[in-house]
Amino acid sequence: MKVRKCIVMRKIALIAIGIAAAVAGGYLMKSLLSTPDVSIRARQAPDIQLEQTRLTHTAKDGSKIWEITAEAVSVRENMRETLATGVIIEFFKDDRAMLKVQAKELRLKENGDMFIKGEVSAAGDDDLNFQSRGIHWDEERKLLWSDAAVKLERADMNLTGVGFEYSPETGTLKIKQKAYLKIIKK
Repeated sequence: MKVRKCIVMRKIALIAIGIAAAVAGGYLMKSLLSTPDVSIRARQAPDIQLEQTRLTHTAKDGSKIWEITAEAVSVRENMRETLATGVIIEFFKDDRAMLKVQAKELRLKENGDMFIKGEVSAAGDDDLNFQSRGIHWDEERKLLWSDAAVKLERADMNLTGVGFEYSPETGTLKIKQKAYLKIIKK
């Protein structure tokens, strides 16, 4: 009886070891055969990358509102934004370019709003040139604006201030605060 009890115990021990080995082997095989989590890489990598690209935004009637020419464009759908580098943005009224903006980088949101990063220079069709940093485009109001310092130059004047709003539709530029105007006599 004692011998039989030993044999039964040995069989139970072997079965338990076999089950443990099978479970451990299953986990090992799963970890070796499973693909790595690509969701982290997917969040970082763009869905679409383009070079030497032109993006045009039009009104319902087909007239141009703005056009972006960029050296490189990365579309990230999961972040719902488009990043562009080496950019020129032209703002239009009645299909005529009113303002040409140059910058190193911009972020275009899904709703059409933009943030134009870094040093920005702009030239208008009326001999108006200005420089600022960190300019925003408000798609709903069709307005270019910034709270940063701005410097405007034209043949007959120089104007500096802090913050501005520019409407391509009316061609008007408003300094928000600390405006200083210098008239240049010829």
